[in-house]
Amino acid sequence: MNKKLLLIPLALLLALSLIAIGCPSTPETTAPPTTTAPPTTAPPPTEPPVKQLEIGVLVATTGWFSSAGLLEQEECEVVTEMINDAGGITVDGQRYEIVLLFEDLKSSHEGVLAATNKLIYDEGVKFIVGPSAFWSAATGPLCEENKVFNVIGFCVNTPGELDETTTYRVLGFNGTMGLITGLIEYISTAQPEIKSVVALNPEDGSDVYLQPLFKKALGDKGIDMVGDLVGYSLELVDFTPIAQKIGQMDADAIFVPNGLDFHIASLLKGMREQGDERWVFYSSVALVSKLKELAGPAGYKVTSGTALPGNPGNAASLDEFINRYYEKSGEVRSIILQSSNALYVLAQLIEQAQSLDPTVVKDALPNIDEVETVWGPGHLCGEETYGIRNHAVCHPYSLQYLDENGEIQFGGWFEVHVP
Repeated sequence: MNKKLLLIPLALLLALSLIAIGCPSTPETTAPPTTTAPPTTAPPPTEPPVKQLEIGVLVATTGWFSSAGLLEQEECEVVTEMINDAGGITVDGQRYEIVLLFEDLKSSHEGVLAATNKLIYDEGVKFIVGPSAFWSAATGPLCEENKVFNVIGFCVNTPGELDETTTYRVLGFNGTMGLITGLIEYISTAQPEIKSVVALNPEDGSDVYLQPLFKKALGDKGIDMVGDLVGYSLELVDFTPIAQKIGQMDADAIFVPNGLDFHIASLLKGMREQGDERWVFYSSVALVSKLKELAGPAGYKVTSGTALPGNPGNAASLDEFINRYYEKSGEVRSIILQSSNALYVLAQLIEQAQSLDPTVVKDALPNIDEVETVWGPGHLCGEETYGIRNHAVCHPYSLQYLDENGEIQFGGWFEVHVP
């Protein structure tokens, strides 16, 4: 056999062997490890979009009472910011931001009636805040007839302001009776030597209703009210005739729960010009520094029920309000906190009732005993005084005064309860 022919198969065999050695063997295939899929979870619930709740506000932005009304309007704006920044009003999981609809009551009963009509019939609101002072008697029947829930900023105890005929209404500030209670508490605590007073009150039709209440509240603390209530016109500028009249009345001090800062300053001027050095116990809204500015050298021995930032015992809500208010206004000014406090109270009542139905909120009142106010924790009371249960809010009351040297002093905090 030819040797060359034998070598060819051998060479092919050797080449095939080398190829086999050089190629790795195919690995065995195995099934990939089984993994357990993570459990599917439902996406977090989406919070419903914030809605708006329109609230009507009755304030005097024109006329003689606008000096207070314009301040109240700004205060209500600040309180609205406080509520909305804190999350607004939540009812059944739905959040609402407050939107205010202001109407000018034009410093008249006709004006407040027209403004209320517009809010109810043209704007369709179901909640109204204000008015303050003595304007609210005109608005009661409209709110009742249309089932509109109304939180007023003040009450001077005339018929139709707050009584058994106003079931859809709440007094959201201490009111005249609350101011009387707090002021008498201060007098009996700080100046127990005061045993008699001459009492003054604006001529707003309330004197016949307030006089027996004044006498009883003072008498309960051992203080005699000398004579009848001395009235003065709300538009009076020169108080000299009033100063002359009360100067002839033998009493330890002067007692004036209601009125505006220019009333009290003019009263002080008239008294001091007559040589009358008696204390004037005033419990409404004038900043004591404003009284000093308006009364000049006569500005001493007078109290006021306003609030100052940083006072001992201030509620956090009160300090927040004052700081926001002064920042917004750019100046230090008197704190009224009547209709604006009523707005704050309204938000709490709606949340406690968990309804935007005015009738449901109204029907919940008998079961609501406590409510937050800008002034601090408040409570519902006043059944004996107003003839309707849990329709009046009372809250803590602070007092400042100008001492015998005209220096500003802090008079303390007093709890208020209206029977």
